[in-house]
Amino acid sequence: MVLFPKKATKPQKGDSSVRAKIMEYTLENIIRFQAEEIKMAAQLRGPVLPIKKHLRREKALPVTDELKKFPTYSHMRRVRIDKRLCGLREKKAKESAEETGGKR
Repeated sequence: MVLFPKKATKPQKGDSSVRAKIMEYTLENIIRFQAEEIKMAAQLRGPVLPIKKHLRREKALPVTDELKKFPTYSHMRRVRIDKRLCGLREKKAKESAEETGGKR
């Protein structure tokens, strides 16, 4: 009876010679395929992904009473919720439009 371990790369006591031959064959194929891929590889010329610098800095605004009174946290939370529920609201509006259009 031949038992094959979970890790193929770690040899165990009592391994069969068939398994060793398979391991040797697969390692040779891997090395051969890697060599063939290296021969086929071509170096790219020119900008593959051009890097563009977009540095447009905004000017600092003076802090006014209006900015101090603005509820920033609740506004950001409302915007996040609107973004999350946008699709559901559109679907609901479309269904209600179809219902009212079908009843008339």
